[in-house]
Amino acid sequence: MTAVSFLKKWCIGILVLSCVLYAWVLSRTQSVYIGKSFYFLVCATEHVEADTLDIRLDGGAGYPLQGTGVALAVYLKAEEGLAVQTGLAEQGQKLSLIKRSVEYLHFKTRADKKNASLYTGALDSLYGFLQVLSGEITRLDKGATQQSTKRTLQTLSRLFSYHKEEYERAYPAYARLCESVEGQFKELTADTVFVNDLRYLLCELAVGYLELAEEFSI
Repeated sequence: MTAVSFLKKWCIGILVLSCVLYAWVLSRTQSVYIGKSFYFLVCATEHVEADTLDIRLDGGAGYPLQGTGVALAVYLKAEEGLAVQTGLAEQGQKLSLIKRSVEYLHFKTRADKKNASLYTGALDSLYGFLQVLSGEITRLDKGATQQSTKRTLQTLSRLFSYHKEEYERAYPAYARLCESVEGQFKELTADTVFVNDLRYLLCELAVGYLELAEEFSI
């Protein structure tokens, strides 16, 4: 047997073994469909700091999205992102609408399977908070009063505070995100609320959601 022939058979054997192991893992995995997508409106740039400042001055999030550029905003519905992208394209701005999704949570260990409903419940709540914040951004952008916006943000802050304590032991990663966001809401509502700050926070929460879900990927 030549060295090339042996190497070829060895590679095929490794591939077959990998497929068998992957199938075995899948057979022992509990999968839960969540089907969530986020649409980041992104400016590709080599000058992140300078462009981030310009974007924020124009009311955008200015959120550095790893590996892609600087996000102006994130949307929970594709049509909303496409509408903004089209409008800005007509003004000569070249932007990309980048979709990041999570379809399933995969629970592999006995402990994760036991806590599956807890994890999915936390992520469902987090997505609900994202929807509320997204709606408040739209309201503020259209002229909502500072008082009404602050009331909504203060309610969200209390909810994140409650979740921080509720999940501190059972779901520490989620509790840490809640703690971080609660503090940011308190800072935002202590002074004038600017829409670019809310857009940045929404981007941060969307990325946080995706990172939490990534922990249950295959």
